[in-house]
Amino acid sequence: MITEEYTEQRIVNMYLAWRKQWCELLRQYGLKSMKELVGRSDLLVNMDYLDEAERAKYPAAPQNRLVI
Repeated sequence: MITEEYTEQRIVNMYLAWRKQWCELLRQYGLKSMKELVGRSDLLVNMDYLDEAERAKYPAAPQNRLVI
């Protein structure tokens, strides 16, 4: 049977892992916090709807592999 303490620790571990991944993503884009994402619509581009010439205007996404 799964104990409450075990479940609590698993949830804490999950949030710590998410935090680590977010920190790495923010660092790759030169941001220091999630607050800096507010209003940064320049980071939100759906590349599927752009032709090759328009797509070339945007920097490539960071290629570091993230393990989830």
